[in-house]
Amino acid sequence: MDAQVSSVDVIIPTYKPDKTFISLVKKLAEQHDKPNKIIVINTDKEYLDEDKYKDLFENIEFHHIEKEAFNHGLTRNEGTKYSDARYILFMTQDAVPADNYLITELLRPFKNDSGVKLSYARQLPKKHCNYVERYTRRFNYPVEDIVKTKDSLKSMGIKAIFCSDVCAMYDREYFLENGGFEKTDFNEDQLFAYKLLMNGDTLYYASAARVFHSHNYSYIQQYKRNFQIGRTQKERAEIYDSISSESEGIKMVKAALSHMIRHNRWYMIPDLILCSGFKFIGFKMGQLSYRK
Repeated sequence: MDAQVSSVDVIIPTYKPDKTFISLVKKLAEQHDKPNKIIVINTDKEYLDEDKYKDLFENIEFHHIEKEAFNHGLTRNEGTKYSDARYILFMTQDAVPADNYLITELLRPFKNDSGVKLSYARQLPKKHCNYVERYTRRFNYPVEDIVKTKDSLKSMGIKAIFCSDVCAMYDREYFLENGGFEKTDFNEDQLFAYKLLMNGDTLYYASAARVFHSHNYSYIQQYKRNFQIGRTQKERAEIYDSISSESEGIKMVKAALSHMIRHNRWYMIPDLILCSGFKFIGFKMGQLSYRK
């Protein structure tokens, strides 16, 4: 692949990274298309042993900020200041490439279509992922590629702007020219995706680019997470009021319920109902909490 096309820097915010982060750095070092740099924006300097990671990947650099300064959007923007690569790959510290072709598969859409400005990866459940979360991954990250354009906003609703900075690649110049991420505590990726589609550009879901990433959230954690989602969507009502997410959530619950019944997993239905209930209540409370 042409050197300019394969020029990629990886940007990862970290907080007390564990052995999963070691696995991530190892897999990035083994990629068929290796990154130029791994740029780490870390929020706990005392906890992180930089030399340990430099033994795994020589061109890894660490930039430290105070925990209180972390912001989902602005901290990632900070990482771009240290990159001059053609593409930037945002990842989280707990996502691990499933093979050595993650970067290759994320680059492929850019090579094939000049209108693509953002591609994102498929998230696979980890080994000990619970059943509901495993099905959610399957629902949100199908096995087929998806090409999203401005027209997709009408046909797909909120799914049109769905992407995840757990593992997503951006055209760096385009990202910067369009202001990068907003200052936000959540959904920085969706907000940028909306801007991208409204610009007439293309968002690409690359299903062959795969990372292992999942969480076994408690009901309270689901409540808190969806509280943030609800609040963010209310803050940006000019976007989300026209592409409501609730119908998509209902569709997912119905699909999961049907799947459990077909596979005689009746005993899992109470967990699905409780999990969905905490998500819904958290989402609504988040919306109600917002005041201009």
